[in-house]
Amino acid sequence: MKNFIRKFLCVLLTAIFCFAALPACGKNNEPEEKTNKIHDFSYTETENYIVRDGATGYKVALPENVSSEINYARNELVNLFKEATGVTLDVVSGANLTHSAENKYISLGKTGLYESSGLSVDFDSLKSDGVRIITKDNTIYLLGGTDTGVLNAVYDFLNLNFNFETYSKDCYVIDKNVKNVKLMNYDVTDVPDIDYRCRGASGILYATSEDYDDVMYSYRLRTVDAYWKRSIPIHEGDRSSKSAADHNCFYYLPTNVYLEDNPEFYSTKNPKGQLCYTARGNAEKYELMTTYCAEKIEQSLKFYPREQYPLYTAAQLGIADNTDMCGCDECKRVSAKHNDAIVATIIPFLKDVAKKVNAWMELPENEPYKRENFQYMFFAYWDTLTAPFTYDEKTKTYVAADNSVLSEGLNVIPFLAINRVDHSYSIYDDKNATIRSTLDAWLTYYKNAWCWTYGCFYQDYFAFYDCYNYYTDSLKYMSDHDMKMVAPQLHSSQRGADTGFFTMAAYVFAKLSWDSSLNMQTLIDNYMSAMFREAAEPMNKMFTEARLWHARARLEFNWTWTSWQTTPVLSAGYIEYGYVNKLFGYLDEAYDIIKKYENNPALYEKLKNRIDVEWLYPAMTVINNFETKFTEADFTALGKKFKQICIDNGITHVSESGSITSLLQSL
Repeated sequence: MKNFIRKFLCVLLTAIFCFAALPACGKNNEPEEKTNKIHDFSYTETENYIVRDGATGYKVALPENVSSEINYARNELVNLFKEATGVTLDVVSGANLTHSAENKYISLGKTGLYESSGLSVDFDSLKSDGVRIITKDNTIYLLGGTDTGVLNAVYDFLNLNFNFETYSKDCYVIDKNVKNVKLMNYDVTDVPDIDYRCRGASGILYATSEDYDDVMYSYRLRTVDAYWKRSIPIHEGDRSSKSAADHNCFYYLPTNVYLEDNPEFYSTKNPKGQLCYTARGNAEKYELMTTYCAEKIEQSLKFYPREQYPLYTAAQLGIADNTDMCGCDECKRVSAKHNDAIVATIIPFLKDVAKKVNAWMELPENEPYKRENFQYMFFAYWDTLTAPFTYDEKTKTYVAADNSVLSEGLNVIPFLAINRVDHSYSIYDDKNATIRSTLDAWLTYYKNAWCWTYGCFYQDYFAFYDCYNYYTDSLKYMSDHDMKMVAPQLHSSQRGADTGFFTMAAYVFAKLSWDSSLNMQTLIDNYMSAMFREAAEPMNKMFTEARLWHARARLEFNWTWTSWQTTPVLSAGYIEYGYVNKLFGYLDEAYDIIKKYENNPALYEKLKNRIDVEWLYPAMTVINNFETKFTEADFTALGKKFKQICIDNGITHVSESGSITSLLQSL
């Protein structure tokens, strides 16, 4: 009994605090702190001003070529600067301007001002999204690895001067009525810990209207990337046909074209379920397979030449989803040699494809389609997640049986879809020891890997799910291991608003994937204060209560990571009405607090709606489980309120593949 109580208290506390504060709860395998990431906001104050007594002599200078990102940068700088100071910055072309000590400009990107300034910036080190802010004389240079980095430089500049921060589509904070802004001697470098941070973190990051703040939401959170923006589409036929960039093996080798004459191309377990990457040991058929797959990539490189499609820097040959891999004798033989990892059949196959495509790109006639450092991706997912390396106790490292499972300079990269993680625990918790060792094995040999991760109930979008401890530590782990992309699939299908504090989850992910050293609790506190103002305290209590329930339910019902991902907990009988009633109590307290703003209808409705959105979680629990606790009239009123909030906020899904339409029609 003492052990049970100790475990129970440990899990409950873990739901509230980061695992770093609780080593007794299983976080005993953390690496030493690394400091190789750059977030350097150095500056000193000068005697000069950007704005003095509500006036400015500064102008915004644009480069000769104005991309959509530079346009966004100009608009955000001008609009938000005016909101903070009341001052409208004039905008001029900086193409033919020359730097001088007397100039007063805020220069966006590679203007003539920058080119004549004598400054030397290592743009390659900034990668795609990184930021450089430099003051020379009286001119401020906002620079980036690309034009997206310039936009991010604007956000850093606004944060440094006016504490600008975005929390949701309808909530950002910025200082107001600023009459004086000192000119700082900036020497800022801000490079994201993870190069590509996908907005698939939450469907709400996608704009669903033409409202300006809606459109800019994902830009302000710096999560505009997506794995399919980086991976070239593969077509079943010509460019007018369907295409895919992820689960696409049958786009390479469609069964209706090849199965009848080439059964060796396909799995013995299910010929229409997966490919066989050894061609069942038939060398002639294997040669055909690699040739056909190479030709598909070459076709796509022609369809999408580099000048028009510069972001397509990888081709993925992805396995089909939710289907076992081949079980032929040759696949078993290869797997047995490499830690029983079936992925050991995919890596050499893709290497042979890469050799053929690389040779094709080197032909003079294909120069317009050639891409430097082109990547060849494969899914490490389900069956293929097991790494083809074994741990050597003597050397304390992972070893490969031979070079066939190594990239050998061919830029073959795993896309690690780590679905075996228990996302309600830290990556360093003992419950995740197996998957952590799997990742350690992969990352010993494969740098710049991509990562697909998870963290919600896919069959119940209204449920609360505590993924905060996982993402706090996992994003630091990914950063320390030089992962290049993270695509966290939370409520990826949801549009409009998102209940269960998943808007906050998207915010926390966005911040930590840019700078994994940030403190999660500080991010949560800032979010609550911005979103709910004086009602932050009861909303924070509601959030903490939900985390406590989450920890208690995990312990009492002993859910595994598989059931935890898929079980619709709100209809599974795992919630007591006392817990739900407590949540309603915190919500009622929040509603009462914001009544002070009723004389400001616009602000009041905004605050009320944010509370309404979080009210949907316990309300859905009542609809599923506790109708008998209410009178008929009260239950009808609850259903009417639930329906109206969903409609007003454009909520579209009850689950990953389930529309909300039938639920709303039933209320």
